[in-house]
Amino acid sequence: KGILTQQYRDVIQRDYTIRNAASESRTVILEHRRTPGYDLQSSDNKPEETTPGTYRYRVSVAGGTTTHLFVAESRAYPSTISIDSINDQQVRVLVLEMGMDKAIAKQLQPVISAQQVVADLDTKVEALGEKLDNLDKEEERQRSNIVALKDADKLAQKRFTDQLGKIEDQILTLQKQQETLNTQLEAAHADLATKVQAVQFNQTLEP
Repeated sequence: KGILTQQYRDVIQRDYTIRNAASESRTVILEHRRTPGYDLQSSDNKPEETTPGTYRYRVSVAGGTTTHLFVAESRAYPSTISIDSINDQQVRVLVLEMGMDKAIAKQLQPVISAQQVVADLDTKVEALGEKLDNLDKEEERQRSNIVALKDADKLAQKRFTDQLGKIEDQILTLQKQQETLNTQLEAAHADLATKVQAVQFNQTLEP
């Protein structure tokens, strides 16, 4: 569950024209060379004989007439999409080009919305992480300044100490925000998983 399998199919079609110029009926044995990796999908007649490399057809042609033999071979290309990563563009393709039922597409919309929530939170967590990294570096720089100025006047020391205190306060504030975002992100992932499990359908999709 949670996997959507698409079935792409490549089809090779040939239309043979058989002309009988004689006045009496004739029977023709037509050999169609098999395409490696392809299976017979359809043909006007059932092959009289099938070999590893050939389909042989027996075709009767009335005198003075022309007949046709249509042969189609196909090869399937299965492709899977994880429902928890499906996007709007993929859903549009499935509906417009592969005939997915719109009711099924509607089932997928809550999944896509939940994905967006996860993506937005991921972006916020990443941005917050960058801010914390920069503040950590600034904190280390201010500590180095205080150490370097240990013999300087107390006013200069106080200025750097005050700056360090403000940085530490900012770090604490951002760490609390980070905890909140991580909790929200965990909940969003759980919600996404629930919505994926709620999707249920059974439809064969072929272009």
